[in-house]
Amino acid sequence: MTYPRSHTVSEQQNACFHVFSRCVRRAWLFSNSSFDGRELNNRATLLEKRLIELSNCFSISLFSYAVMNNHYHAVVKVEPERAREWSDQDVANRWLRCSGSQIGLVSDSPELLGRINSFIENEERVKVARNRLSSLSWFVRKINEPIARIANAEDDCTGRFWEGRFKSQVLLDDSAVLSCMAYVDLNPVRAGIVTKVENSSFTSINRRLNTSELSSSLGSINGTARSLPYPEMTLESYLADLKRIVDQGKDSSSMLTTGIQPPDKWRRAIGSKQNMQAFADRLGQRWLQRPDADQQG
Repeated sequence: MTYPRSHTVSEQQNACFHVFSRCVRRAWLFSNSSFDGRELNNRATLLEKRLIELSNCFSISLFSYAVMNNHYHAVVKVEPERAREWSDQDVANRWLRCSGSQIGLVSDSPELLGRINSFIENEERVKVARNRLSSLSWFVRKINEPIARIANAEDDCTGRFWEGRFKSQVLLDDSAVLSCMAYVDLNPVRAGIVTKVENSSFTSINRRLNTSELSSSLGSINGTARSLPYPEMTLESYLADLKRIVDQGKDSSSMLTTGIQPPDKWRRAIGSKQNMQAFADRLGQRWLQRPDADQQG
């Protein structure tokens, strides 16, 4: 039985998700080699930039991501209470930013201030925007739509660029979050693109290593999370765990030190046995297959 995302987790609740979106027919999102005489790495750069920019507009914290040749992964935490605390002006400003309505406008310019004032005069519009700014579906939509338009223009074609709706899994506890973060960061290693996690491109671990000290706390990429959805740890200890998995010859679906194994099949949720059972009860199901039930997947 298929459940809508709104039934699985209310958008008015804090929740962590593993998100996945793939190109239609596994077409190229980007490639390190030329394709029809063109380099497509700009798409990966734009997608990575878009992920980070939008996480700063939405009440969503970004913890892990990996942009691959024909798909991308992300681990995020939706925090709707932050959006409820924003002023109407802040909501308007954030929505205009993520919609591209501020492109070319100088901050605090009369034209920009006029657009913000016009926006907040409509109370219903502000209410809708506030709800959308804490919506996982709208977050992914605002990521995918511009990339699709750019790719179709570059490829001189029309139609779908992304393969239907994105997939998502609810991460029910801190062990599930941390394990999925490792699963995402090690995707290039698992795919055979690189042999060392430090050499990956367009991943959150690469960005962390280039922008943070090893002794720094492993927080959200955009630095907005009010609380961590996993035990506090340093970037150095997280990197050591990733290296341990690689050095032991295991792929990125191997267990971290958390006791939860990331998925290679798309279940609705990941977590401990107790949390999975509670999740099944909340959905009104008599049972729910654990993500580690078949090959711990």
